[in-house]
Amino acid sequence: MTKNLLARILAFAGAIPFVVSASLLWLGQTDFFDITSLQNLVSSYGLLILAFMAGTHWGLYLGGVKTSMQLFISSNAVALAGWFAYFLLNPKLFFATLAALFAILLLIDRKLKSEGVLDPHYLTTRSIVSAVVVSSLAVIALKV
Repeated sequence: MTKNLLARILAFAGAIPFVVSASLLWLGQTDFFDITSLQNLVSSYGLLILAFMAGTHWGLYLGGVKTSMQLFISSNAVALAGWFAYFLLNPKLFFATLAALFAILLLIDRKLKSEGVLDPHYLTTRSIVSAVVVSSLAVIALKV
C-alpha cells in the first residue's frame, strides 16, 4: 500500500465518527449505547482531531518548511480556540465554532499548497474530508 493511499484511507476513516454522530443525532439518538452521550463522544473526538490537524502545521513549522504563514502561531491558536470554545460556549455554538476551525485549517492547507508546501493529492483528499466534517458538525450544531 502506498503512503498516499494509506493517508487517503485514514483521512476518510477519520470522518466516519462525525458522519455517524450527525446521522444518529438527526434520527433522534442521543446516547452512544450506555457509555456516554453522542454529544460528549463527538465533542471529545472533534477536539482530538482538531488538535491533531493543527499539530500537522506545527510539525511543518518545526521541520523548517519555508512558508509565508506563521504556522507555529496559527496551529496553537486553532487548537486553543477549540479547547476554549468547548468550555465557554453552549453546545450549539461550540459545534459551529468547531466547524469553522476545521474550515480555517483547510484554508491554511490551501495556502500551503499554493506555496508548494503540500502535495495537491493530499489537498484534494483534505478538501473532501473537510467538507464532510464541516457539514456533519453543522448538522450536529442544529440537533444538539
